[in-house]
Amino acid sequence: MLAFLTISLVCSFLCVYRGYTTTCIAIVDNINERLLLAAVTIDQLIPPDFIDRCIDKEPITDEEKNAVVNSVLLFQKNSGMTYLYIVVRDKDNGKIFFVIASGEAREGDIKHAVYVEYVHPFQNIVNVLENGGDTQFTEGKDDYGYMRSSYLRRKTIKGNYYVLGADLRIDYVQQARYHALMTFLGISAISFLVTAAAGWLLASQISQPIRKLSDFMVRLRKSKFSADTRLPVTMLNMSENNRNESTLLATNIDIMQSELVAYLERLKTITQQKERVESELRIAGEIQQSLLQTAFTSNFAADIAAEVVPARDAAGDLFDYIVLDENRIFLAIGDVSGKGMPAALVMSATLTLLRSGLRLKLPLNELISWVNDNSSAANPDNTFVTLWIGIYDSKQKTLTYCNGGHNPPILRCANGTVAYLPKATNPLVGVFEGIKFDLHELQLEKDDVLIAYTDGVTEAMATDGSLFGEARLRNLVTELSNEQTANSVLNKIIATVHNFAQGRDQSDDITVLVFKPTT
Repeated sequence: MLAFLTISLVCSFLCVYRGYTTTCIAIVDNINERLLLAAVTIDQLIPPDFIDRCIDKEPITDEEKNAVVNSVLLFQKNSGMTYLYIVVRDKDNGKIFFVIASGEAREGDIKHAVYVEYVHPFQNIVNVLENGGDTQFTEGKDDYGYMRSSYLRRKTIKGNYYVLGADLRIDYVQQARYHALMTFLGISAISFLVTAAAGWLLASQISQPIRKLSDFMVRLRKSKFSADTRLPVTMLNMSENNRNESTLLATNIDIMQSELVAYLERLKTITQQKERVESELRIAGEIQQSLLQTAFTSNFAADIAAEVVPARDAAGDLFDYIVLDENRIFLAIGDVSGKGMPAALVMSATLTLLRSGLRLKLPLNELISWVNDNSSAANPDNTFVTLWIGIYDSKQKTLTYCNGGHNPPILRCANGTVAYLPKATNPLVGVFEGIKFDLHELQLEKDDVLIAYTDGVTEAMATDGSLFGEARLRNLVTELSNEQTANSVLNKIIATVHNFAQGRDQSDDITVLVFKPTT
């Protein structure tokens, strides 16, 4: 009895220790999640250009400052955080500054501020600001007290780095740990008493067969669930007194082992097949991406940027830009119906047909007809492509284009006006042979921005089921400035779409092509 009580006491202690340490880890994880969520939320509370304006010493009205301070201060109070702040390095003197700071009102602490110097910055903040990396969670002491903190580095539209920070005083963590310890000690005491009483009643009846079954399970695990490790026959034919409990348990374990061995074999085969398929898809996606153009490095008088963000390993979207001569450049963007590998194969074939057709030096409307005829001739699944192609002549400042059922590109003129190109009346590409396509032409001036895209942009879906839509895209383009590069426009559009989706799985490929004449 003494040995049993000793074992029960030790088990209770181990349970308390294990439960307490696990709970402490959960407490810290929960606090880390709160800190990270609070830090990320600050980024949503300030205008997108507020940090750049502070760093560049641009005028900021008191009304703007008060709006930012009030929103951050309100969130800080509601979230229970001790401090919330954004930290940058000043371009002029290299010192660390708070872009915005909000915290508890204590003597010597910052209540709230906009762009003030961080006199004695915590070294971990400086390290994250300079080196980036994953989100850091630290505990340490600086001028504002002993805190648990999270630091996350981000990048502004203009390429300036900043750190989002959130702090909680360490006594909050310590109080939670103390409460957890007291709770587990109480649970342990009750558990020990109940276990001791119940164990004394049951030990004489079930301890021996259970010990044998336990030893078998250990051997089974060490053998990696080998089919050769089996229960002894004697355990399946126990005495009449134990037949209802131990024999039934042993029999069920024996059946379970047989089923588990068969399942592991099936799982091994399925896993190997899945890994092979995933590897092939990944390689196919890499090959497909290699077919697309890289960064635009030509001396042609234009600024170009384009990107495909696949929804799966391989994409069904395409884009292309090819300098034809010193005055002309070819542009293309398309979207294949369907998803996955079939769409990716059609995409690669369409891109190859376009490049091959360019060598024939056909007019654009004949080129797209040629691609349509060749695609339709071998299309048993009736897969179609929406395709927009154009040629810009820098000497004549004209863009000649054909649209085969694709989303109309959007044009932002240098004077700030924004409009979609006329919607296509041409049919889809790859469905019927012998189709004739209309040819269109427009003038492009310096700093005009032409944005072509696939429906993965306008049909991006938020968590509430709403779509990004053409109106949001148009408003986004309206806010662009003439000084922005094609690459910055591209990154802003894709980032805005991702932010709108709020982490929801991407349902379609997202492709954007930005073209901007420079003369």
